Amino acid sequence: MTLKTPSRQLPSLPPVQIGKAYLAGGLLHAPKLYTNGSFGMDSETLAAYEARAAEAEQRLVALEQALGGGGTGGNDLEFRKTVMASLLTLRTQLGTARCEQKELAAENSAALAEAAKLKEENEKLKYQVTHLTRSLQEFTRPQ
Repeated sequence: MTLKTPSRQLPSLPPVQIGKAYLAGGLLHAPKLYTNGSFGMDSETLAAYEARAAEAEQRLVALEQALGGGGTGGNDLEFRKTVMASLLTLRTQLGTARCEQKELAAENSAALAEAAKLKEENEKLKYQVTHLTRSLQEFTRPQ
């Protein structure tokens, strides 16, 4: 047996007991409300559920405080301010470093260009020295 919904078909599942209520066919069936206002629970069971709920609330508050928010948001604002200040400092340092890098790159390219120019001039001078020494040897050689 399957339950029909407009979009899909759900398989029939056996009922699952949840306390006094049970889940069958995807629907939660709770026990009927009695005339005295209870759901068929005695006062001890109700007190146990209330104690568990109070304990869960206390644990939730402890977790919220441990995570730093505490539910107030005051610490969150201060945290955001310090993070934003540190990010601004880092951004400023990054901008300074980028400017320095550009200056160093320009100096490096200028130095490389000058080194290439000096190397070329050195090669020319070596060539001239070689020819001048040959000419001098030819001129001073006895005939």
